[in-house]
Amino acid sequence: MNIRASGKLDFESVKALSHLCIFGKKDPEKAMVYYTVICAVLFAFAIFITVFFGINFIAVFTAVCSICVCALQCFFYFIIPRLRYNALSKVKDSVNEYLFSDNAFYVSAETDMYKGKSEIKYSVIVKVSETKRYIFIYQTKSMVYIVDKFSLSDESTEELRKKLLSVIGKNYILYSY
Repeated sequence: MNIRASGKLDFESVKALSHLCIFGKKDPEKAMVYYTVICAVLFAFAIFITVFFGINFIAVFTAVCSICVCALQCFFYFIIPRLRYNALSKVKDSVNEYLFSDNAFYVSAETDMYKGKSEIKYSVIVKVSETKRYIFIYQTKSMVYIVDKFSLSDESTEELRKKLLSVIGKNYILYSY
């Protein structure tokens, strides 16, 4: 097996990884809409209580909580990915080239600041998460290789998935979004 792939550390891939970490199995866009609707309903309920029954602690508390939850959701959905991307500093938009073989995969990267090649044995992988667009290969909880599935053919994607599943097993998580 020799499968070539690539992955770019651009804003879209960092955003996908951030959303995966924050929202887990929930589709980030659907979760954002769902929680926003809940917050809007709670806020409307608080306004309704205030208009018809006067200002009371429960109505004010509900309104404040719904605004805070909505603000936190917006922060996690929009701001955190941007902060993580900006933290990449000198490796922003760098491209990793991958070669997946039978016993290990090889990563090569080149930017203005560095040039490097690595061999990673499959045994050191702790988790793999796959979305519709990316395959995230975790070497540690904070060290992730991002493979863009657009750089793979459908057959190669399936072959890579089978290889990683055979090595990782239950730690291979396939997401529906």
